[in-house]
Amino acid sequence: MSTVDTGRLDELRRALLEQRVRVAGSCPADEPHAVTSRNASGPLPVSASQAHLWRLSQLAPESLAYNELIEIRKTGAIDVEAVQRALSVVVSRHENWRTTFACVDGVPHQFVGEPTEIDVPLLDLSSLEPEEAEQRATGIAVADAARPFDLACGPLMRARLIRITDDDHRLYLGMHHVIFDGVTLQRVLLPELIAAYRAYATGQALSLPEPAAQYSDYTVWQQDWLSGPTAAARIARCRARLAGVTPTQLPIDHPRPARRRFTGGTIALTVEHATVEALRDAARRVGGTFFHALAAAYAWWLHRYTESTDVVFATPHDLRQHKRLFTVAGYCATPVVVRCEVTGQETFIELLDRMRRVVTDAISDAVPLETLVAELGVPEALENFQLFQTQLNLEPPMTSPADDWSLHLGEANIGNAMGSTKFDINIELDERTDGHLAGRFFFSTELFDPHTAQDMAAHLERLLEAAAGAPDIPIAQYDVGLRGLTTLPGRRRA
Repeated sequence: MSTVDTGRLDELRRALLEQRVRVAGSCPADEPHAVTSRNASGPLPVSASQAHLWRLSQLAPESLAYNELIEIRKTGAIDVEAVQRALSVVVSRHENWRTTFACVDGVPHQFVGEPTEIDVPLLDLSSLEPEEAEQRATGIAVADAARPFDLACGPLMRARLIRITDDDHRLYLGMHHVIFDGVTLQRVLLPELIAAYRAYATGQALSLPEPAAQYSDYTVWQQDWLSGPTAAARIARCRARLAGVTPTQLPIDHPRPARRRFTGGTIALTVEHATVEALRDAARRVGGTFFHALAAAYAWWLHRYTESTDVVFATPHDLRQHKRLFTVAGYCATPVVVRCEVTGQETFIELLDRMRRVVTDAISDAVPLETLVAELGVPEALENFQLFQTQLNLEPPMTSPADDWSLHLGEANIGNAMGSTKFDINIELDERTDGHLAGRFFFSTELFDPHTAQDMAAHLERLLEAAAGAPDIPIAQYDVGLRGLTTLPGRRRA
């Protein structure tokens, strides 16, 4: 083993430790509830988010809405055995990837299995042209991920390694959303997988810090926290803020079915670097963030399609609210409901400032959506949540501790091939290394024709450009081709 290899591995270890210290130090300091380590044997309680996904799996066992496909790319040569050993050790370190779900006295519980070796079959497509190999790889990986998961029997992760060329390998992980979220992939899976791979590929002993907590610890902490005064105060403020709310309903091409199948399509979105920077500058003028600018534009887009001045949508938020939980692997995210007044007469800057305050309040009062829905007395239904029907998500930049590894989430070609969506419209955006935004516009094919969704996505892109170029004029003056949308032949209210 070379000195270069040793130094590289040491850098990865330091990066992993520094990341854990950094995220742990940024947690809220006012949460008094301690995180207590639990014995993982026997049935364990489920979190609020897990309970919801479990109920959906019982109501619609054929649905693929929460089947996810993750792509991890490795450039250069690869040690296939080291990949399998690395993935196996990462799974063994975190209970959530070894968890199944079953009822005890009519109530769903988690059951943590023993660590086992993870099978990572290799498929070599390097004899094909790279473009054909990529298409074949996507089709094969999607077929793996699209098979229904049995939450009671597991496993809830399927792995496959595909060689595109001798210097291009793709590790595909098909997983059910009940065992992970985006934070899990960025903070835990990718850095630990790379560190373990480097150790095994170079013959070094693996040395990783023990996980600060397991998902079962998060679940018990969450139950305790939800019964306390902080959560009660948040729910009370949410109740006041959402009084009388109804979902913002886009005009649709087809009647809403009595029972949704959650079939969907995906359209690629692109926002140029200059537009991103102009929107970021506009947000700074009112003390906001880039997300506030995106949310303001999205709210106006919804207003223009629906002609409603009371706009409601959701955005995901991480509920790891204790320093020991910041690197817990598992499903700890929840949709947060954002409600904003949009008249159409305000300037973009004015709407952005309003959105800054609205989003800040919503995030500050975040609780599991399932808990909020129950507290508000909103009827539970399979057909999306009854508070919102669209979602906007800005992913953090897909960074990696190593130049030869990269994480890819929800690429448009994979999303389209998976053919599912959780909401009527779900927009995911992430900032790339050159500063532009790449995104996915997921739409329900049960409600919208593909050409309608194409137009909607194009209108959003143009609106972002218009807001970036003229943030100080009334938004209603933007000429982005959104005239008469609610009265087009064949369109109807949801």
